[in-house]
Amino acid sequence: MTVIEKAVQWAIKTANDNSHGYSQNSRWGPDYDCSSFVITAYEQAGVPVKQAGATNTRNMWNAFVACGFNDVTTQVGLSSGYGIEAGDVLLNYAAHTCLAIGGGKVANCRTDEGNSQTGDQSGNEIRIQGYWNYPWNAVLRYKGGPANDGQIKDGSNSGASQENHSWSPKTLQMSNAYSTDCVVLQALLNAHHFPCGSVDGFYGAKTQAAVNKAQQFYGLEVDGICGKKTWDKLLKR
Repeated sequence: MTVIEKAVQWAIKTANDNSHGYSQNSRWGPDYDCSSFVITAYEQAGVPVKQAGATNTRNMWNAFVACGFNDVTTQVGLSSGYGIEAGDVLLNYAAHTCLAIGGGKVANCRTDEGNSQTGDQSGNEIRIQGYWNYPWNAVLRYKGGPANDGQIKDGSNSGASQENHSWSPKTLQMSNAYSTDCVVLQALLNAHHFPCGSVDGFYGAKTQAAVNKAQQFYGLEVDGICGKKTWDKLLKR
């Protein structure tokens, strides 16, 4: 069985086993959040991505590339899922990741849906579902590398790109300019049920109103500006 087959089979089995649910407090088994789920899928398949430094969506790109993954984002269609293969890691640097399992489907570790108990109380905390564009920043595909040898020492290897894709959010406010950070913000607002309309990357009145609602809900100063405190609340999911 190949590394990719092991990762995909583990993800499918875990998604279909309701003894595993979503948690950000106890996230390395039996419960997982989105990043620990994908990281563990490849760790148990023999690829030391966690040892290489992968702990969350903001540092996964560097660690996965160091462990033999290629960034194939330009080779696929993010809007439709065209060209995405089983085992591909779908990554939004700021907020989410899931694992493609083939046939236009993904294994998606989503949310606890208000259920704090261990395990999947609804059957939907971790689930198999159709592909959708979160939106994703990157698609990572395993091409072979340091598997099963545990030799990653510093989060890099001789064949890995040295490009850095770690991400830190910028302060955002009303603007006529397009921003990729605003794309992430809008996706998060909609995911947290603070609807802001379409995810178009423009911080307009609807986005500002949604930020105001989020700030009010989280007990923050309501100023319509998405700064560090607002980002921190939205990114904890």
